[in-house]
Amino acid sequence: MSNIALWCIICEDRSIFKVTIGTGNDLFDLRKAILEELPNAENVKATQLTLWRTNTASNVLRDKETAIELYLNEKLEDPADTVGNTFINV
Repeated sequence: MSNIALWCIICEDRSIFKVTIGTGNDLFDLRKAILEELPNAENVKATQLTLWRTNTASNVLRDKETAIELYLNEKLEDPADTVGNTFINV
């Protein structure tokens, strides 16, 4: 199994961080990996995270004047989907 690096953004404050995870892991594992990177996430559960797939430059997403909803292409709802299949060709 190979690893993939994914850039994540918190919509509310537009902070961006990287998570590295195996392509064979599922999206629930990705949620848990994201939580490990978040400071002050003690009261947040993995099931509370909403994941979206987008292929947008980080400078666009970081701009607080940008309506970020326009760039949220695909809501990732099935926690059993694998990271490799979800982010193919990334």
